[in-house]
Amino acid sequence: MDSTRGRGSTRGGRYVSRGTRGSAVGRAGGRGAWPPSSPTSNTAYANPTPPTSPSFYPPPRSETPVTLPSDRDIMAGLHASPLKTLRVPNLGSGASNTAVTIKNLKPLGSYNWTTAATPTIVVPGTPRAWMDRRLPIQVAADTGIVFVDQNSHHAPNGQTLVPLIAAVDKAHEINCRNARVAEMPFDWADEQIDFITDRNGLRKLLRWIDMRQAYSTAIPAQTDERRLKDWRIDMQLAPGNRTVLFNRWEKRDQEQMGGFSYGFNFEKATTTAARGVAESSGHHRIISYVSELHSKRLFPTQLRQSFEGLKMVVRFEVDAYIPTPLSSSSASDLDDLVGRLANMNVSKTPPTSLSSQHDYAASLTSTRATASPEPVTLDNGLTVLEGGTHIPHTSLVELTTRTERRAQQMDWPENFPQLFLAQTPNHFVGVHNRGRFASVVKRQLGRGEFAQVEQQVQPSLRILGAVLKEIAALVKAYGERGRLTLVCREGQLRVYERVSMESCLPDEMLERFEE
Repeated sequence: MDSTRGRGSTRGGRYVSRGTRGSAVGRAGGRGAWPPSSPTSNTAYANPTPPTSPSFYPPPRSETPVTLPSDRDIMAGLHASPLKTLRVPNLGSGASNTAVTIKNLKPLGSYNWTTAATPTIVVPGTPRAWMDRRLPIQVAADTGIVFVDQNSHHAPNGQTLVPLIAAVDKAHEINCRNARVAEMPFDWADEQIDFITDRNGLRKLLRWIDMRQAYSTAIPAQTDERRLKDWRIDMQLAPGNRTVLFNRWEKRDQEQMGGFSYGFNFEKATTTAARGVAESSGHHRIISYVSELHSKRLFPTQLRQSFEGLKMVVRFEVDAYIPTPLSSSSASDLDDLVGRLANMNVSKTPPTSLSSQHDYAASLTSTRATASPEPVTLDNGLTVLEGGTHIPHTSLVELTTRTERRAQQMDWPENFPQLFLAQTPNHFVGVHNRGRFASVVKRQLGRGEFAQVEQQVQPSLRILGAVLKEIAALVKAYGERGRLTLVCREGQLRVYERVSMESCLPDEMLERFEE
């Protein structure tokens, strides 16, 4: 899901790069490696048996060569001299008696990007459905152009947080309508949010923390290039003097796959798009939660406030969900969405035989959107279309791949935060030999080996909380007119001022944070 990951098998599916999957490079000496859960070729979850499908997934069509734009300069638009260099804080010996926990998880919204000619999202949208295919299957290597960051590519004026705010507003409107209560706008000020960010930004900070800790403890420098990549996050303080906005920045929005990985096509082969959102290129979810520091020496209900109960709003991309059969009423609503998408100049892609065989939607307990008659185009240029189905958080799945040779060398300090920071409950690993997948290892958050893994990453999570507090204090010190940027180069994290006063959000959205 997140980019800047590493070499190896990439994840499959929507040709949306959340980074490469199945990296054959672990931490030095196998640090963080745990033996996998028992592999299985049949799901551990109750689903109807899917129809028999071909054992071999067809190879992709020949790709027409595409010239991608040159990479952006990471220092573009910044003053030359940094304001400050951030260092990994030392929390002291007492920190080992505490654990970071996530409380009050709440889904706020979700959306699919469409392939329309103008920026268009479908709210709440629907992620791809896990088909639980019979194994083995042969999957072609990944080729072609993929997204590094869909939101940067599509969002109007490069304001990547615009679809996040718009999707939460629309989801709140739908929920009010379904509950038959007055439709009041979502109250961003009343939520008392500390950070609005992509999960990707938190993972970048964690990689910096892990790398600096490795240097400071005399562990040989890690050779895993994903921890050494430079990165940047543009920041801004929203009105109300509380909420810090993290605007994702990438040197490129798209990249070319080289045919050395299988993760994207694995997802395409094992999942299918829900009817009505097949013309989309990625499903994104927005959640809120409070991250707190729990003392092991106190009773479970007592929380130390050194983490200050940071309230986070986090956006992340969803790989798949575990479905139940499509109900007739859901089919009717989705058919209506198909018709409206057809009138929006959406580029057509012939459906694969797999997606034509399987039409899944959310469980009957999910919240379905009642299709609005017409799309709504906001002042900022984003079109919001109502349709799809809100999927319960408990059904979400993170997909990844590993070669048989590296199946037991999961780099958990790198990969586990991807699940933890989004509270994604299901983790499926396709194990393959040159694209022939014979098993899928299934794990669940908080169970089995993941309970051990969570303890292993606690030191970095505790430091992340302290770093976020330091960043928040710095951004607040420069006020609403401040334009600060985090830049990590060669392992050094520095804060710069931006030259331009351009905002991370349009004025009409920023006003929503005023108390």
